Amino acid sequence: MNNINVDVELIKADHSKKDFLWNILQKYLYELSAYYGNKMDDKGNFPYKYFNAYFESEPGREAFLFSSGGEIIGYPLINRHSADGNKTDYFLGEFTVFPLYRKSGLSKNAADTLFKNRKGKWQLKYSKNNLPAMKFWNKILETYNPIKREVENSEILINFVSE
Repeated sequence: MNNINVDVELIKADHSKKDFLWNILQKYLYELSAYYGNKMDDKGNFPYKYFNAYFESEPGREAFLFSSGGEIIGYPLINRHSADGNKTDYFLGEFTVFPLYRKSGLSKNAADTLFKNRKGKWQLKYSKNNLPAMKFWNKILETYNPIKREVENSEILINFVSE
């Protein structure tokens, strides 16, 4: 699959998409459990304590879906949290492009679309044990002049600016 020139659209995930987003978030959290050791609850879900806040008009929390060619290919969750106390405009709480669409150029297009739509100071974190995430973010953010450092829980915190 070679979709390098395929556009990616950023779609606001309103309350009507909440159940859908919860369902696909579970698959992502399952993937991340390999790096963070998170366990399922008694209903078979991976807890995510901030999820409802994205749909309860909490200032600064936004849920989106990525779409390409009429198909949902992933999502980002962003908020105004700062992982180190420094002023930031956006924190990338979660970001995924589904495995079927990875390594096709769509992941880069999705990230670039998000950062062009929300210009400002950004932060994101990933587990330093998550080598695919490290490789991805190193490649995607090279033009954004990122500042990286290790923080608690063996995570890498990245600060950068999208203009």
